[in-house]
Amino acid sequence: MEDETSFAKQLEDLYKYMKPIKISFNSVGSFFESGALYLSPVMTTELYELHCKHHQVLQGYGNSSSPFYLPGQWVPHCTIANRLSSRELAEAYSYCINRIHPLSGEITKIALIKVQGSAAPVIHSTSLKEADNCSIM
Repeated sequence: MEDETSFAKQLEDLYKYMKPIKISFNSVGSFFESGALYLSPVMTTELYELHCKHHQVLQGYGNSSSPFYLPGQWVPHCTIANRLSSRELAEAYSYCINRIHPLSGEITKIALIKVQGSAAPVIHSTSLKEADNCSIM
């Protein structure tokens, strides 16, 4: 719990003056042998810099971080289904490519979750704020 509290404080400090980031999802994807289906955002300079800065500032907590989330290896995504069978994945993929259109929005909040089996409750979150001279340092 002490590490979570310390991490949450650093998360607040990192993001308290950062403005929301525009994001667009233009494709659907899946990871090999995962049963996961996700929307894939366009990798913009702002999204890349946000991710790199996050790891740079919070690297002391990354000992248990999956290498899939490290800069240079991360595949940005928004999971829309998980643990699907091959048949379910094919059906969900077909549904998405035929019914979902490109989406746009903003990243306005960063959350710390704790994966507990099939649940992943949010244990802390912080909002990105509109403020003068906001930037990723």
